[in-house]
Amino acid sequence: MANPIIPITEPLTGVVTRVFQPWAYVDGKKTDKRVVDEQGHPITRLRVFGRILGASQEITIDVPDHAAEGVAPEDAVLVAGSSIRASLRGGDFGAVEATVLGAEALKIVSTAEQLFSSLAKVPTSGASSSASSSKES
Repeated sequence: MANPIIPITEPLTGVVTRVFQPWAYVDGKKTDKRVVDEQGHPITRLRVFGRILGASQEITIDVPDHAAEGVAPEDAVLVAGSSIRASLRGGDFGAVEATVLGAEALKIVSTAEQLFSSLAKVPTSGASSSASSSKES
């Protein structure tokens, strides 16, 4: 059975954990050729922690090399493209692995440090009271 490919219509963001250029393998052996996209252009592969299809998880994003220039681990990025889609496949222990295809550009919107610093400033004492007040409404 082929892996399903699902169009992505919601904004896709994530914090980059790794940036690398994938190499093609033939018969389990690494070649000197890069992995290419549908148009034959070499790609850069990013591993990000983000939210896709309603689940927070690690996601692989394939982008053209020029789109990944300047992107580094711990950057928070927004994925842009006219036909972004996700290839899904089963992983270990029932996990679903997602690879995003069709990304044409990445926009650096923040850094992990800025995101976590802003989260640390959110008061935690009001979280339980707001949850209980919404139950009462």
